[in-house]
Amino acid sequence: FIAKKAGTSGKTLIISAHLDSVNNAGADDDGSGIIASLLIASALKNAGNVHTLQILGFDAEEKGLLGSDAYSRTVDKKDIIGVLQMDMIAYNSKRDGHFHVIDCDRAESKFLTQVLMGSVQSMGLPLTRVKACTDRSDHASFWRMGIPAVAISENFFGGDSNSCYHRPCDIVDARLNFDYAAAIATALANSAATLIGPGF
Repeated sequence: FIAKKAGTSGKTLIISAHLDSVNNAGADDDGSGIIASLLIASALKNAGNVHTLQILGFDAEEKGLLGSDAYSRTVDKKDIIGVLQMDMIAYNSKRDGHFHVIDCDRAESKFLTQVLMGSVQSMGLPLTRVKACTDRSDHASFWRMGIPAVAISENFFGGDSNSCYHRPCDIVDARLNFDYAAAIATALANSAATLIGPGF
């Protein structure tokens, strides 16, 4: 799906998640990202924006990033401010607020991390970044096209991975931490408002 809040500058910020799962309900992977993206869209519907905001739901991520790969080939990189990709944001069994903002130290993408972590700090959100590097989500499709992108995820690579990842138990139950997911979504909404606003 594509939802758009049009701006006037010709530049676009993308917030994305993936729709598909692996033969399960996909509550965390990646229902959490999809729900957060829709809530961010609702939160920003009346926000002032100079740049366009697009909320995207990609299919076939689990089959090799096929949806985002196809989409990324349709855009001109000079028109894209960046991509904020959510993939699994609702599992925090240690309740420590640790999460990933993955830019793999790519020069073109690190400013997105800086804006996002600035939002975390300025809003006093109970989140702590744990560095990680992966190309296993839809952000990598944009990297291949030279487009700035980061992946935002729970602490999957830092010792707190969801035990129901790609298993039938990936359902909505007490394992999911909605306050944690809300904090991540709040940081993204605040970052998006900054990135689409007149001052950026």
